[in-house]
Amino acid sequence: MIRFAAFAGAGALWGSVCGLAFGVVIWSMGRRKGASALSAAKLTLWGAIGGAAFPLLLYTPVVLSRGVYGLIPFYGMLAGISALLGALCGRAIFSLVHRAPASPVPPALLRASPLELDRDIPIDRRERVR
Repeated sequence: MIRFAAFAGAGALWGSVCGLAFGVVIWSMGRRKGASALSAAKLTLWGAIGGAAFPLLLYTPVVLSRGVYGLIPFYGMLAGISALLGALCGRAIFSLVHRAPASPVPPALLRASPLELDRDIPIDRRERVR
């Protein structure tokens, strides 16, 4: 039971770090162009890169510092599986983004944080002040 818990915890850490890498890339891309401008190929590619980022960043220094070059195929397989799963998740996110209904709130109103807004100024004037 302890080994299973350790395996599940490591898998959760692995998935969350890969998901974070993918999310940061998509957030930065979608922020500039909008979610509708993202293509299936780009999301799939960035999902694969985000999936492979954690294993490559984690295992490359271990292999190089310890000199265990015989484990490179094993670590390459782990990175490949993680990249494949990341690509599948990226493709699934693409289909979810394009199935979502359009937001009734204009994007200009979504960009401002509640902490940035002066509540005494009407919303249309706030946009002109910026």
